Amino acid sequence: MPAPFKFNPDTLPETEDDINFADLEQEFHVPELEFCFDSIVVVDNVPVVDESKEKKLVGALQKIFKGCGRIRENGIHMPMTEKDGKQVSKGFVFVEFETPEMADLAVRQVHNYRMDKQHVLTVHHFDDVDKEEEAFEERTKQAATNHQHCCWRDA
Repeated sequence: MPAPFKFNPDTLPETEDDINFADLEQEFHVPELEFCFDSIVVVDNVPVVDESKEKKLVGALQKIFKGCGRIRENGIHMPMTEKDGKQVSKGFVFVEFETPEMADLAVRQVHNYRMDKQHVLTVHHFDDVDKEEEAFEERTKQAATNHQHCCWRDA
């Protein structure tokens, strides 16, 4: 039987970086999972609903994306926020497909889909959202610079 462990605070490392986890990593090795965002799309301009209508909206979205391929189990994630004491959606969802090719098809087929009179869905690859945001910020900066030059010449 191993000797009982005695705790000695004098032998504690100075910082967390000084801790050697090699023995634990070896004993409890967990293989790294390959995870990529290629099979996830972001759907924007989704109706904002409260919790009572969340399942109905998820069902409608499943029907809309049905022709694009299989959505992973629990693959539609709808971020929620609190408003007036209720949980409501934020107007966008993440949809995770089984393959990147299915996500590609969703972007091609469902982007600009008219869900109703007020909601035209926009669909982008998860990885493209940052690129779109950066491009928008660059266009905004450029427009502001052009406006300044324009106004400077008029003055």
